[in-house]
Amino acid sequence: MSFAECAPDLMQRLSRFPTAPYIALSAVIAGIFAFSGTAAFAQTDSSWQGGTGNWSNSANWDNGVLNGDFNALISNGKPGVSVANLDINATIDNLSVDAGNTLNILAGNTLTFQSAAGSTISGEVTVASTGGIAVAAGDALNLQLNGGTITSLSSTSTLTFQNLSGHGTISELGITSGHIEADGGTLTIQPSSLGFLGTGFSVNSGSTLDIIGPWKNYDAATGEFSFTGPGGTGLLTLKGR
Repeated sequence: MSFAECAPDLMQRLSRFPTAPYIALSAVIAGIFAFSGTAAFAQTDSSWQGGTGNWSNSANWDNGVLNGDFNALISNGKPGVSVANLDINATIDNLSVDAGNTLNILAGNTLTFQSAAGSTISGEVTVASTGGIAVAAGDALNLQLNGGTITSLSSTSTLTFQNLSGHGTISELGITSGHIEADGGTLTIQPSSLGFLGTGFSVNSGSTLDIIGPWKNYDAATGEFSFTGPGGTGLLTLKGR
């Protein structure tokens, strides 16, 4: 029998004893339940320790190799240039890459996101020819670009967002996105031959959303490009490719 199943009977038996011990032990039991509930759903940060190395080497992280309910921080403000090479298949909740730092997704490996909380790319993410970025079934990817770049060396890589915002460059991927918001500068989307499909956009004042085709939501027969959204006060440019 588990602790949770026997707890009601234990509490009833304790009620026969004096009040003070009963209250004290009750508090302990309540604390155990609260802790176990929190531990089951908590996300844990693990920060890159700096320098160049492989993802699979636990010495490169301050909280062990990430695979599961972890937020990967490269390198969480540490000085110097960091280059993390994803040499295994890994699943994480969120990703943060600081400016000047790089995550290389090596050939044959995939980084899978299982949380919609949000990832921030201020540095660079490069996907090798047979590497990949995926989103777990039932989850969605919300991405903030702060001047960062995501580039693929493969013509077959794809990336799907629920929301994409900020400024920076995403190139050489088949891209499907929900809402796109250009903010703080120029957001450039340059998909591979697999094309780009977007369902809504907004361009904030002083910003530019630069989409360089091909587009999945372009009808060559009618010459119409379908792209819905609030629009905004910035500049939207559409270019063929």
